[in-house]
Amino acid sequence: MNEPQKVGWETGGSAKEDKIEYVSLQRINDKMSASEKAGVKIWNTMVNWIRDHGGMEEKE
Repeated sequence: MNEPQKVGWETGGSAKEDKIEYVSLQRINDKMSASEKAGVKIWNTMVNWIRDHGGMEEKE
């Protein structure tokens, strides 16, 4: 009988670490709609996560 296929993740490989270019945070202003403000909050959360995890180049 065939053995079941093993599925898993490898860590510590030799893959090249690509970083995105520096991206600034967006500012919320009073003229924005509620959906625009929510979009900016999501954007800033994403940018901060990428920075915190070393995925973004440093600001020049």
